[in-house]
Formats: sequence, structure tokens, C-alpha cells
Amino acid sequence: MKKLFNKWILPVCLLLILFIQPIHYYLKGNINPVFIVFVIALLPAALKGLEYKISKRLEQLLVLLAGLGMIYVIWYTFF
Repeated sequence: MKKLFNKWILPVCLLLILFIQPIHYYLKGNINPVFIVFVIALLPAALKGLEYKISKRLEQLLVLLAGLGMIYVIWYTFF
């Protein structure tokens, strides 16, 4: 039971974050890019936890997008 819970908790939380963003956009009028970058950064770990085989190229692409997203978020926040 504990292993099953640990296996599904991260993907479910990431999906919840993705489904909350359009609601937040509808209510507040903006999307928080930090959450989107957070989901992109944790997506490879979530897929590995589900024992889903992802290619190294896709994993590298997601890491690159997460890095660029973090640079954007830091730039947007402080400058």
C-alpha cells in the first residue's frame, strides 16, 4: 500500500497543479509561471516513479525547458 501511494502521489499532485492553473487564470486573470516550471522540472521524476520509460533526449529537453523557465521566473521576479 505504501509503495503504491508513493508511486502515484507525485503525478497526481502535478496533475492537480496543472488543472488548478486554468481556474486561477479564470478567477485572477494571470497564470503563475513558477508552477508551470515546477511541473516541467518534476515531470521526469514522476514518469520514472510510474516506471514509464522516457528517452534521455526527452529528459534532457525537459531539464533544459525547466532551466530556461527558472531563468525567466527569476528575471521576471527581480527585474
